[in-house]
Amino acid sequence: MSTNLSNAARFFSDSDLKKIKSMNKKARDLLRDNVRSHWWNISRYSIICDLIKSLRLPMNSRVLELGVGTGDLISALAFSFKIGIDSFRYNQPYHGFKFIQGDINFLPLKKESMDLLLLLDVLEHIQDDNRIITDCFGLVKEKGKIIICVPAFKILWSDWDKANLHFRRYSRKALINILKESKVKYRIIKSSYINFSFFPFILIIRVMQRVVKSLMINYDSSATKKPINMVNNIFTFIFSSERYLLRHISFPLGSSYLCVLEKR
Repeated sequence: MSTNLSNAARFFSDSDLKKIKSMNKKARDLLRDNVRSHWWNISRYSIICDLIKSLRLPMNSRVLELGVGTGDLISALAFSFKIGIDSFRYNQPYHGFKFIQGDINFLPLKKESMDLLLLLDVLEHIQDDNRIITDCFGLVKEKGKIIICVPAFKILWSDWDKANLHFRRYSRKALINILKESKVKYRIIKSSYINFSFFPFILIIRVMQRVVKSLMINYDSSATKKPINMVNNIFTFIFSSERYLLRHISFPLGSSYLCVLEKR
């Protein structure tokens, strides 16, 4: 879910905002082009789909994804009633679910109407993430499920975060604190970092970037392009294999944080 540039103006200078506007378009184009083939997207989707499968929800469950993007994940789910909302509409057909172009701050949905709500890499785009958490819980039925995925650890902050107009990255503690501040009632079903396998390498790269240059806006799209097929396949195998371990353990580190909550 993209953030309006006028909101971002409170956090970035005028010169940076001009560069961000161009970078944000590159980020969108990369998402559209790579969502079905890039190792990170494929692996992340496989992990989330495996978690959803483990919830054993009825096929007639009502599912909502906020910040649906290209819609590839929700369209692959086998539930009969699915809605995806995003402020940006890609120039492509959306299959298998009802797409609504709208603002996450003004959700046109009935309270306590959803069995499953997906909030995947959305909260970091929202200035008032506390309020959005409260609103999302209001849309879910009692004992309904919410899956949240956010980029992890401030130390990994990069030009990619700037290109996507992120306000922050999260730790497990930070997200749990937001849940507490929102005063929502929930039970944690699963809590873990993901992309544990590549975390050391990502950390080294981010630290080296800080040493080599002052991380001003200097977005290099090559870092997010799909690598050659052999490398892409190896990375996909390594990262997606985490879903098997996540059935039994939780990772202490990773480039993203994932949690599954049940509304009480």
